Amino acid sequence: MATQNLNETSYILDRRNYSEERGSSIDSNENAFDDMKQLINDDDGSNKSSLPWASFNFINSIIGSGVIGIPYALHEAGFFFGLFLLVLVAYITDYSLILMVRSGHISGKFSYQGIMEAAFGKPGYVLLGILQFFYPFIAMVSYNVVVGDTVTKVIIRLTGITQDSLFAKRHIIVLIATLLVTVPLCLYRKISKLAKISFLSLVCIGFILFAIFVRIGTMSEIVPPHRHAWSFFNKDIIPAIGIMAFAFMCHHNTFLIYGSMENANEKRWEIVTHISILTSLVVALLFGIAGYTTFTAYSQGDLLENYCWTDDLMNFSRLLFSIQILLTYPIECFVTREVITSSFLRNDPNVPISERTHYLITLAIVGTTYFISISTDCLGVVLELNALAAFCAHSVSISIGICQGYSAILIPQLTSSYSIHVDSEESSWLASLGAVTNPIGSILSGLLAEYFGRKRSIQISSVPFLAGWLCIALADNITWLYVGRLVTGIAAGMSSACYTYVSEISTPENRGILQSLGPICASFGILLTYTLGYFLSWSTVAFVSVSFSLFTLIAVEFLPESPSYLIKAGLHSKAFDSYFWFRRNVAVAQTEISKHSPIEKIESSAKEIYFSAATIKPFLILVTLFFLQQLSGIYTILFYAVNFFEETELELDNYVSSIILGVIRFAMSMVTAILVNKFGRRLLCMASSGGMSVTMLAMVVYFKYYEIYTGESRIFPVLPLICVILNVMFSMVGMLPIPWILVGELFPLEVRSIMSGIVICIAQCFVFLFVKIYPDMIHHLNFSGTLVTFLLAAVVALFFCKYVLPETKNKSLQEIEDYFKRKKVLDEGFCPEVTKNEGIFTVQIQNL
Repeated sequence: MATQNLNETSYILDRRNYSEERGSSIDSNENAFDDMKQLINDDDGSNKSSLPWASFNFINSIIGSGVIGIPYALHEAGFFFGLFLLVLVAYITDYSLILMVRSGHISGKFSYQGIMEAAFGKPGYVLLGILQFFYPFIAMVSYNVVVGDTVTKVIIRLTGITQDSLFAKRHIIVLIATLLVTVPLCLYRKISKLAKISFLSLVCIGFILFAIFVRIGTMSEIVPPHRHAWSFFNKDIIPAIGIMAFAFMCHHNTFLIYGSMENANEKRWEIVTHISILTSLVVALLFGIAGYTTFTAYSQGDLLENYCWTDDLMNFSRLLFSIQILLTYPIECFVTREVITSSFLRNDPNVPISERTHYLITLAIVGTTYFISISTDCLGVVLELNALAAFCAHSVSISIGICQGYSAILIPQLTSSYSIHVDSEESSWLASLGAVTNPIGSILSGLLAEYFGRKRSIQISSVPFLAGWLCIALADNITWLYVGRLVTGIAAGMSSACYTYVSEISTPENRGILQSLGPICASFGILLTYTLGYFLSWSTVAFVSVSFSLFTLIAVEFLPESPSYLIKAGLHSKAFDSYFWFRRNVAVAQTEISKHSPIEKIESSAKEIYFSAATIKPFLILVTLFFLQQLSGIYTILFYAVNFFEETELELDNYVSSIILGVIRFAMSMVTAILVNKFGRRLLCMASSGGMSVTMLAMVVYFKYYEIYTGESRIFPVLPLICVILNVMFSMVGMLPIPWILVGELFPLEVRSIMSGIVICIAQCFVFLFVKIYPDMIHHLNFSGTLVTFLLAAVVALFFCKYVLPETKNKSLQEIEDYFKRKKVLDEGFCPEVTKNEGIFTVQIQNL
């Protein structure tokens, strides 16, 4: 008997031998069911769920908040083909959920991380653990944001209070919901306790669906016809599949639900899965058909946003929807907490965590999601397609980061290699070729974005990345390595069009955080390179890098072209379609079009355009800002950080020190994304340069002292390490990422792509210049004198940002352009005829 060595409390089912009954090859050692025991950890089974109650929990976790996006998904894919895709996604989800539990029985690992470890080893366990933590964590943040944005509007409408009232403040509403609903529910230790709460959540969904059906008759009569309303097939099937897959996302909860069932086995799990998926599919179909029948091609990503805020029935539905996602929140919290206890705390699966630890972890999770959610002003950044489009465009920055960090793993491995051995001169060329050719690519980027469009420019830059990484991966001599580094260096410069593209598709409110995805992706690429280089060979890392180039090339193909570029090209109809894709609102799309129209037809020479105040002023500001950025030592410290680590006299491997620096950069780039919309560009640059000045001053005093008193032993050798870490952290808050963000914001539309390419070209020349002359500065000025130069530049940058740098937070690109033209008001242009009917906005499209 395969399980004879197991004691009776090790069984996860109803004390029957499922190895014989189901034919599964469960491990025979006594730790085979450790993962499952941690999830249930019951002595008597009194906290188990029957099949119906387990199904309620599962249905609640499946439906979540994604169901309200189904009508929009049907519009993206075509109504009839969309229905087919919805059924297909449900079927695949059903099959995969059954397969997961079956895999658990085969491997003896009853957790998502466990079966990944059984299949892919430790890397699979770590990767899945990270994803398993972040997905539900981000979902909880988004749930809080939904509640804050929705409930405040409903309260204002239903009670008539002013926006200045205490209960009209989103952070107060989220706090009340957190204290009264989410905290008490999340403190449960057993997910089976949430079954009745899940049933209440489904009741809320039922009433919302009822209200949508009630409004079909009144709303469908006033929605204008659309020529593509009942198309069988549309080309945007990839976004549609993404929305549907999001609506059926529940795999991270699978083993929690399975562990909560009475007499859990594969057969009973199949019943729960079939019931849950079928019920969720019916609900999704009803939402999709009713919503799309009402609004057809005008369906928005959030169906409830289609209805007027004066409709009290739908306002009540919005309130119920907020309650429903609050009741879904605890299920996500259970998953996040389980990952922390099993993966990060490495808690013994046989011993439940203490009550104190349970409370501390739960309150830490809920509290963190609360503070993040109240720092985000609108739901758009969290859920809208703009964020997805921005990520796809900025994904090219991952390749840039890999290119920047690649020499740090390539050269050490080649130095000790027998296949391709390099000397110091060849190493210098391998390092510099990845950067010296960047300016060439930047000029090409501006030209490509101007004549082929922003979207095509990003895609074209992926081609040399592909070619370059393949040359490196397949290289058998130094020549091919030179070629690969040269080509990837040019590609890194060509990729700068992503900043222009993202600035033109974003709203003023979310442009900062979406542009911050560029530095985040670049920092991720650098960190990934350092980490992979620690485990893998340089050629394998190059092969891995090919996948990111392919992702960018393919993903960007499914995005619309920048509407600003289309307007500049005179393609107003396509520009409207592009704005509608990004805004998902007809009236908003038409209003955006009106801001650009009509483009002035006054003939101007190239000299008048490129030497106008609106072009020269931002050019001088950006070039000065980049010059101060480089003179303050930001990139020099990053390139020579290992030297600073060596000064601490700590015995750190070069790879480890590089990884530490990469983690700091990546973490701080995400912090910047949160802060940039909260405090603005100028304030962050001032704080950044100020912090860099303080850390640099500390290093100047320290090293100057020991240059004077060379015979004394250093009493605090770790100080340089602390100062370098703090300097990098402060630089990532503002002075490193924000100049790159401003490149896509400050220039007028007529010259934006060309001038952005020129400025980035100059900035990359600065990077190469200051990194190159750093050893000469050390030779002529000594180490402390070089640090004094960095200190003075940071101080000058502080005053420059204070008195010269304009603030672009919450400013449209047109407002920024008018600022440099010193216009009092925006030019009057074409105004669309917008009418607001009872339920939705409709727009009469003119002159497109």
